Amino acid sequence: MTSLRRSDVQRVVTLAAQELAPNTVEVIYSYVSAVFKNAVVDRVIPTSPCVKINLPEKPRVKVVPLTTEQVSQIASRVERRYRALVLTGAAAGARSSELRGLTVDRLSPALHMRRDINPRQTTLRIDRQLVGIDDARQPVFGPVKTPAADRIVVIGASVTRLIADHLAEFGPGNGGLVFSAPGGVPIDRSRAGHIWRPAVTSMGLRPRSGWHDLRHYHASLLIADGRSPRAVADRLGHEDAAETLRTYSHLWIDDEDRAVAATEHALREII
Repeated sequence: MTSLRRSDVQRVVTLAAQELAPNTVEVIYSYVSAVFKNAVVDRVIPTSPCVKINLPEKPRVKVVPLTTEQVSQIASRVERRYRALVLTGAAAGARSSELRGLTVDRLSPALHMRRDINPRQTTLRIDRQLVGIDDARQPVFGPVKTPAADRIVVIGASVTRLIADHLAEFGPGNGGLVFSAPGGVPIDRSRAGHIWRPAVTSMGLRPRSGWHDLRHYHASLLIADGRSPRAVADRLGHEDAAETLRTYSHLWIDDEDRAVAATEHALREII
Protein backbone atom coordinates (compact mmCIF):
# COMPACT_ATOMS: atom_id res chain seq x y z
CA MET A 1 0.00 0.00 0.00
CA THR A 2 2.78 2.42 0.87
CA SER A 3 4.49 1.89 -2.49
CA LEU A 4 1.46 2.73 -4.64
CA ARG A 5 1.56 6.00 -6.53
CA ARG A 6 -1.08 8.07 -8.26
CA SER A 7 0.16 6.80 -11.63
CA ASP A 8 -0.42 3.20 -10.49
CA VAL A 9 -4.04 3.94 -9.59
CA GLN A 10 -4.56 5.80 -12.85
CA ARG A 11 -3.17 2.87 -14.82
CA VAL A 12 -5.57 0.42 -13.14
CA VAL A 13 -8.53 2.74 -13.73
CA THR A 14 -7.61 3.13 -17.40
CA LEU A 15 -7.31 -0.64 -17.88
CA ALA A 16 -10.61 -1.25 -16.07
CA ALA A 17 -12.34 1.27 -18.34
CA GLN A 18 -11.48 -0.90 -21.34
CA GLU A 19 -13.60 -3.76 -19.97
CA LEU A 20 -16.18 -2.23 -17.64
CA ALA A 21 -18.91 0.39 -17.95
CA PRO A 22 -17.97 3.90 -16.73
CA ASN A 23 -20.47 3.75 -13.87
CA THR A 24 -19.01 0.43 -12.69
CA VAL A 25 -15.48 1.84 -12.79
CA GLU A 26 -16.64 4.85 -10.78
CA VAL A 27 -18.23 2.65 -8.10
CA ILE A 28 -15.14 0.42 -7.78
CA TYR A 29 -12.86 3.46 -7.65
CA SER A 30 -14.99 5.02 -4.90
CA TYR A 31 -14.44 1.93 -2.73
CA VAL A 32 -10.69 1.91 -3.40
CA SER A 33 -10.46 5.63 -2.69
CA ALA A 34 -12.33 5.17 0.59
CA VAL A 35 -9.85 2.48 1.69
CA PHE A 36 -6.89 4.77 1.07
CA LYS A 37 -8.65 7.69 2.74
CA ASN A 38 -9.18 5.60 5.88
CA ALA A 39 -5.56 4.43 5.73
CA VAL A 40 -4.46 8.07 5.85
CA VAL A 41 -6.75 8.74 8.82
CA ASP A 42 -5.29 5.69 10.61
CA ARG A 43 -1.77 6.86 9.72
CA VAL A 44 -0.96 3.71 7.81
CA ILE A 45 0.15 5.87 4.87
CA PRO A 46 0.98 9.59 4.82
CA THR A 47 -1.04 10.48 1.72
CA SER A 48 -3.55 8.83 -0.61
CA PRO A 49 -2.61 8.04 -4.23
CA CYS A 50 -6.25 8.59 -5.19
CA VAL A 51 -5.82 12.22 -6.17
CA LYS A 52 -6.84 13.80 -9.50
CA ILE A 53 -7.62 10.42 -11.04
CA ASN A 54 -9.23 10.71 -14.47
CA LEU A 55 -12.29 8.47 -14.52
CA PRO A 56 -13.83 7.34 -17.83
CA GLU A 57 -16.30 9.79 -19.28
CA LYS A 58 -19.89 8.69 -18.89
CA PRO A 59 -21.92 9.00 -22.09
CA ARG A 60 -24.99 11.19 -21.72
CA VAL A 61 -27.84 8.90 -22.67
CA LYS A 62 -31.38 10.09 -22.02
CA VAL A 63 -33.07 8.01 -19.37
CA VAL A 64 -36.14 6.15 -20.63
CA PRO A 65 -38.03 5.16 -17.46
CA LEU A 66 -39.77 1.86 -17.05
CA THR A 67 -43.54 1.91 -17.29
CA THR A 68 -45.69 0.75 -14.40
CA GLU A 69 -46.66 -2.26 -16.50
CA GLN A 70 -42.99 -3.17 -16.95
CA VAL A 71 -42.32 -2.85 -13.22
CA SER A 72 -45.28 -5.16 -12.61
CA GLN A 73 -43.88 -7.66 -15.11
CA ILE A 74 -40.46 -7.68 -13.47
CA ALA A 75 -42.00 -8.14 -10.02
CA SER A 76 -43.99 -11.12 -11.30
CA ARG A 77 -40.99 -12.69 -13.05
CA VAL A 78 -38.45 -12.67 -10.21
CA GLU A 79 -38.52 -15.41 -7.59
CA ARG A 80 -41.18 -14.77 -4.97
CA ARG A 81 -38.47 -14.04 -2.41
CA TYR A 82 -37.34 -10.98 -4.39
CA ARG A 83 -40.71 -9.51 -5.35
CA ALA A 84 -40.75 -7.16 -2.36
CA LEU A 85 -37.24 -5.98 -3.22
CA VAL A 86 -38.37 -4.97 -6.72
CA LEU A 87 -41.48 -3.12 -5.57
CA THR A 88 -39.74 -1.42 -2.65
CA GLY A 89 -37.11 -0.19 -5.10
CA ALA A 90 -39.86 1.28 -7.25
CA ALA A 91 -41.58 2.86 -4.25
CA ALA A 92 -38.50 4.25 -2.47
CA GLY A 93 -36.18 5.17 -5.34
CA ALA A 94 -33.21 3.93 -3.34
CA ARG A 95 -29.99 2.70 -4.90
CA SER A 96 -29.69 -1.08 -5.22
CA SER A 97 -26.87 -1.26 -2.66
CA GLU A 98 -28.91 0.85 -0.22
CA LEU A 99 -31.89 -1.51 -0.50
CA ARG A 100 -29.73 -4.61 -0.26
CA GLY A 101 -28.11 -3.13 2.85
CA LEU A 102 -31.38 -2.13 4.52
CA THR A 103 -31.81 -3.75 7.94
CA VAL A 104 -34.84 -4.10 10.17
CA ASP A 105 -33.43 -1.65 12.72
CA ARG A 106 -33.66 1.00 9.98
CA LEU A 107 -37.43 0.54 9.69
CA SER A 108 -39.86 2.56 11.78
CA PRO A 109 -42.16 1.12 12.98
CA ALA A 110 -40.46 -2.25 13.47
CA LEU A 111 -42.49 -4.30 10.98
CA HIS A 112 -40.73 -7.59 11.81
CA MET A 113 -41.78 -7.44 15.47
CA ARG A 114 -45.58 -7.26 15.21
CA ARG A 115 -47.86 -8.29 12.38
CA ASP A 116 -51.00 -6.94 14.05
CA ILE A 117 -50.02 -3.36 13.29
CA ASN A 118 -50.94 -1.80 9.98
CA PRO A 119 -49.26 1.61 9.78
CA ARG A 120 -50.19 4.02 7.02
CA GLN A 121 -46.53 4.63 6.26
CA THR A 122 -43.04 3.46 7.17
CA THR A 123 -39.79 5.37 7.49
CA LEU A 124 -36.64 3.93 5.93
CA ARG A 125 -33.40 5.23 7.44
CA ILE A 126 -30.83 5.11 4.66
CA ASP A 127 -27.41 5.79 6.15
CA ARG A 128 -25.31 2.93 4.77
CA GLN A 129 -25.12 0.46 1.90
CA LEU A 130 -24.09 -3.14 1.36
CA VAL A 131 -20.52 -3.33 0.04
CA GLY A 132 -19.74 -7.02 0.49
CA ILE A 133 -20.07 -10.30 2.38
CA ASP A 134 -17.54 -11.58 4.90
CA ASP A 135 -16.32 -15.15 5.37
CA ALA A 136 -19.15 -15.85 7.82
CA ARG A 137 -21.68 -14.76 5.16
CA GLN A 138 -22.51 -11.66 7.17
CA PRO A 139 -23.12 -8.30 5.46
CA VAL A 140 -20.31 -5.79 5.20
CA PHE A 141 -21.63 -2.23 5.27
CA GLY A 142 -20.08 0.95 3.98
CA PRO A 143 -21.08 4.61 3.96
CA VAL A 144 -23.64 5.86 1.47
CA LYS A 145 -22.39 7.32 -1.82
CA THR A 146 -22.36 10.97 -0.69
CA PRO A 147 -23.37 12.91 2.44
CA ALA A 148 -26.61 13.88 0.66
CA ALA A 149 -27.46 10.19 0.27
CA ASP A 150 -27.79 9.90 4.05
CA ARG A 151 -31.52 10.47 4.26
CA ILE A 152 -34.97 9.43 5.41
CA VAL A 153 -37.38 7.93 2.86
CA VAL A 154 -41.05 7.43 3.68
CA ILE A 155 -43.14 4.77 1.94
CA GLY A 156 -46.88 4.29 1.95
CA ALA A 157 -49.29 1.72 3.34
CA SER A 158 -49.27 -0.78 0.45
CA VAL A 159 -45.48 -1.17 0.38
CA THR A 160 -45.41 -1.17 4.19
CA ARG A 161 -47.72 -4.17 4.19
CA LEU A 162 -45.68 -5.80 1.43
CA ILE A 163 -42.48 -5.54 3.50
CA ALA A 164 -44.26 -6.80 6.63
CA ASP A 165 -45.59 -9.83 4.74
CA HIS A 166 -42.16 -10.42 3.22
CA LEU A 167 -40.49 -10.44 6.64
CA ALA A 168 -43.21 -12.70 8.04
CA GLU A 169 -42.64 -15.22 5.25
CA PHE A 170 -38.86 -15.12 4.88
CA GLY A 171 -37.66 -13.50 8.08
CA PRO A 172 -34.79 -11.05 8.42
CA GLY A 173 -31.53 -12.19 6.84
CA ASN A 174 -28.06 -12.25 8.32
CA GLY A 175 -27.30 -9.07 10.22
CA GLY A 176 -31.00 -8.20 10.21
CA LEU A 177 -31.22 -7.63 6.45
CA VAL A 178 -34.73 -6.91 5.19
CA PHE A 179 -33.95 -8.50 1.81
CA SER A 180 -31.69 -11.53 1.53
CA ALA A 181 -31.01 -14.68 -0.47
CA PRO A 182 -31.91 -18.18 0.79
CA GLY A 183 -30.24 -18.92 4.10
CA GLY A 184 -30.26 -15.23 4.98
CA VAL A 185 -27.19 -14.60 2.83
CA PRO A 186 -26.73 -10.96 1.72
CA ILE A 187 -27.51 -10.19 -1.91
CA ASP A 188 -24.22 -8.98 -3.37
CA ARG A 189 -23.87 -7.21 -6.74
CA SER A 190 -23.28 -10.47 -8.59
CA ARG A 191 -26.34 -12.20 -7.18
CA ALA A 192 -28.44 -9.07 -7.78
CA GLY A 193 -27.50 -9.25 -11.44
CA HIS A 194 -28.42 -12.93 -11.61
CA ILE A 195 -31.82 -12.08 -10.15
CA TRP A 196 -32.48 -9.18 -12.53
CA ARG A 197 -31.29 -10.44 -15.90
CA PRO A 198 -33.56 -13.50 -16.31
CA ALA A 199 -36.55 -11.42 -15.19
CA VAL A 200 -36.12 -8.82 -17.96
CA THR A 201 -35.19 -11.19 -20.78
CA SER A 202 -37.29 -10.52 -23.90
CA MET A 203 -38.80 -7.34 -22.40
CA GLY A 204 -36.93 -5.13 -24.87
CA LEU A 205 -35.25 -2.99 -22.23
CA ARG A 206 -32.10 -0.98 -22.90
CA PRO A 207 -28.70 -2.70 -22.91
CA ARG A 208 -27.21 -2.98 -19.42
CA SER A 209 -30.63 -2.69 -17.82
CA GLY A 210 -30.39 -3.15 -14.07
CA TRP A 211 -31.81 -2.41 -10.65
CA HIS A 212 -31.07 1.29 -11.15
CA ASP A 213 -33.97 1.35 -13.61
CA LEU A 214 -36.33 1.15 -10.65
CA ARG A 215 -34.74 4.32 -9.31
CA HIS A 216 -35.32 6.03 -12.66
CA TYR A 217 -38.92 4.83 -12.60
CA HIS A 218 -39.42 6.32 -9.15
CA ALA A 219 -37.95 9.63 -10.26
CA SER A 220 -40.27 9.71 -13.28
CA LEU A 221 -43.29 9.30 -10.99
CA LEU A 222 -42.20 12.23 -8.85
CA ILE A 223 -41.62 14.42 -11.90
CA ALA A 224 -44.98 13.48 -13.45
CA ASP A 225 -46.58 14.45 -10.14
CA GLY A 226 -45.12 17.94 -10.47
CA ARG A 227 -42.34 17.70 -7.89
CA SER A 228 -39.58 20.27 -8.16
CA PRO A 229 -35.98 19.32 -9.03
CA ARG A 230 -34.99 20.09 -5.43
CA ALA A 231 -37.68 17.78 -4.04
CA VAL A 232 -36.67 14.96 -6.40
CA ALA A 233 -33.00 15.45 -5.50
CA ASP A 234 -33.76 15.21 -1.79
CA ARG A 235 -35.82 12.05 -2.23
CA LEU A 236 -33.16 10.34 -4.37
CA GLY A 237 -30.24 11.50 -2.23
CA HIS A 238 -28.58 13.54 -4.99
CA GLU A 239 -25.95 16.06 -3.95
CA ASP A 240 -27.89 18.91 -5.54
CA ALA A 241 -30.70 19.68 -7.97
CA ALA A 242 -28.16 20.16 -10.77
CA GLU A 243 -27.32 16.45 -10.63
CA THR A 244 -31.03 15.64 -10.85
CA LEU A 245 -31.51 17.92 -13.84
CA ARG A 246 -28.52 16.45 -15.66
CA THR A 247 -30.20 13.06 -15.48
CA TYR A 248 -33.90 13.85 -15.77
CA SER A 249 -34.32 17.33 -17.27
CA HIS A 250 -35.94 15.88 -20.41
CA LEU A 251 -38.77 14.43 -18.28
CA TRP A 252 -39.94 17.82 -17.01
CA ILE A 253 -42.39 19.76 -19.11
CA ASP A 254 -40.49 22.72 -20.58
CA ASP A 255 -41.31 26.38 -19.86
CA GLU A 256 -42.89 26.94 -23.27
CA ASP A 257 -45.40 24.16 -22.65
CA ARG A 258 -46.13 25.59 -19.20
CA ALA A 259 -46.68 29.05 -20.67
CA VAL A 260 -49.12 27.71 -23.25
CA ALA A 261 -51.00 25.70 -20.63
CA ALA A 262 -51.21 28.63 -18.22
CA THR A 263 -52.53 31.12 -20.78
CA GLU A 264 -54.92 28.61 -22.31
CA HIS A 265 -56.41 27.83 -18.90
CA ALA A 266 -56.83 31.51 -18.06
CA LEU A 267 -58.26 32.72 -21.36
CA ARG A 268 -60.24 29.86 -22.87
CA GLU A 269 -63.43 30.89 -21.06
CA ILE A 270 -63.45 34.40 -22.54
CA ILE A 271 -62.27 33.69 -26.08
